[in-house]
Amino acid sequence: MLIGLMADSHDRVPAIRELLERMIERGAGMVLHAGDYCSPFSLAPFLELNVPFAGVFGRNDGDREGLKAFAAKGVGIELFESPHSLEVGGRRILLVHDLGEVAARSLESHELIVHGFTHKQEIRELEGGATIVKASPPDYTDFGCGPNGAFDLSLGSGWGSDSPGPRHIVVKLSRTIDVTSFGFDPGNTCGDGPDAATKTFSIYTKKGGGSWVLAYSGKKLKTGRLNTLIPSAGEKSVRFVKLVLLTNRGNPSYMDMSELTVRGS
Repeated sequence: MLIGLMADSHDRVPAIRELLERMIERGAGMVLHAGDYCSPFSLAPFLELNVPFAGVFGRNDGDREGLKAFAAKGVGIELFESPHSLEVGGRRILLVHDLGEVAARSLESHELIVHGFTHKQEIRELEGGATIVKASPPDYTDFGCGPNGAFDLSLGSGWGSDSPGPRHIVVKLSRTIDVTSFGFDPGNTCGDGPDAATKTFSIYTKKGGGSWVLAYSGKKLKTGRLNTLIPSAGEKSVRFVKLVLLTNRGNPSYMDMSELTVRGS
């Protein structure tokens, strides 16, 4: 089933109707809404176009009883408190307005996360089913540059942390592999200047029950691209990878990187 996604529609009825019409034209069988409808009348296009719909409440949905009453006029329209877990087509989906409302364990127990609040259109995934085990604080997820940004297959986002270093992040791969190379973009993110980009860094690898091995040590790579890095050691039977940001390019407050990929078989 093709599912339409929407959030933060904020009473913009003409825009809501136009977007729903486009979704229907493309074959969407239902719509998930991540909250902030605002007034009950903003649900009118869903009823008029007879679109099956599930949504959660957002921060600006003050009249929740009014919204529920309006939704009850239609068929197949359900509203829930945020966060809400549901299953569609055999896949577990977490529908939430603000990701800050949800514990990391809950995020990891769902295959898909649909959220609003940021007013940004984005699709992210943690590369290859990997799991972040730990990351140095603070966590800037609420600002769009938390630890997951380091492994989301996008150079347009990243992991932002504080300076001075070191700052580290550890990821558990979905399976044991022999690493052939890493891809690394040390670029700035989170609205920080170019001087927040990583200058010096180290990458360590570890087997399932072994010790950390220094696989690569680098400095001042080009930003805005995935630099291919060949490990000098620790490439066999890898299950864990640790990235350590050591220094940035002069920013007194923040240190960033955009993406790390692990390649192998």
